[in-house]
Amino acid sequence: LERFLVSQVWHLAMLLEHTKYLDSFRELEALSPSIKDAAESKELASIVAVEFKDVTYGYPQSDRPALSHVSFVLHAGERVALVGENGAGKSTLIKLLLRLYEPSQGEIHINGRDYRAYSLASLRKQIGVTFQDFLEFSLSVKENIAVGELSYLEDQDAIEQAATQSGIQERVMALPKQYQTILGHEFHEEGVELSGGEWQKVALARSLIKDASMLILDEPTAALDARSEFQFFQELFKRAKKQTVLVISHRFSSVRVADRILVFKDGVIVEEGKHDVLMKNKGLYEELYSLQTKDVF
Repeated sequence: LERFLVSQVWHLAMLLEHTKYLDSFRELEALSPSIKDAAESKELASIVAVEFKDVTYGYPQSDRPALSHVSFVLHAGERVALVGENGAGKSTLIKLLLRLYEPSQGEIHINGRDYRAYSLASLRKQIGVTFQDFLEFSLSVKENIAVGELSYLEDQDAIEQAATQSGIQERVMALPKQYQTILGHEFHEEGVELSGGEWQKVALARSLIKDASMLILDEPTAALDARSEFQFFQELFKRAKKQTVLVISHRFSSVRVADRILVFKDGVIVEEGKHDVLMKNKGLYEELYSLQTKDVF
């Protein structure tokens, strides 16, 4: 009886402790998105061109804007790299494009129309994104890839095509149960652990399975060495032939195969052009590229 009473008191104490979080949980439940569809939003069938027009964005309680008067155009099929030091505004630009934020000033146009005219669902369906901090699900390989577009969960051909494009197909075929192999040990003892670079390719396959108009990679190869990263981008640009590809990378040497490079500093585009042209300009790009590629003794 004494043990029972002690146990009940302990459970009651834990229950009282957890009720402290109920108010915060209810506040979270009551939140609604501040960014919503317009009253008569249109469906976006594909992305042909994206234009940033004098775009500025500042985070709340920040004393300087993350992006300041940024203007550029992306055309269908281009392979464009965004480079710059940490805090230069590259990831903020991506979040603006996805309408996770909206510009404090200026406009973003897609296919010649303000992008707020399109429904959020159709806009995000046309953009496949792989962020640096992607999730590793303790699911099968098939399910890990299909998470990117659940309507393809039973479409093995689409899953394999995405795996081939991302470069993970060969590794998957070597697994014990191939696409049915469980990844990770979180819930399954027989689960297989992948390397960081292999997980990144699985995450990339999630973006590719959407068959979106635009593919965005935010530091997608942080777990790879410089040589492997360069080869990764070369292969990706060959495979993703139909899509516009926008790449963020802090390694300048790996994005030199891009059609165009935008160099950011303190939220501003300070240089733009192909690798060879930027190297001849002897500006920030050439300075940072040389620092990254020189031998360190």
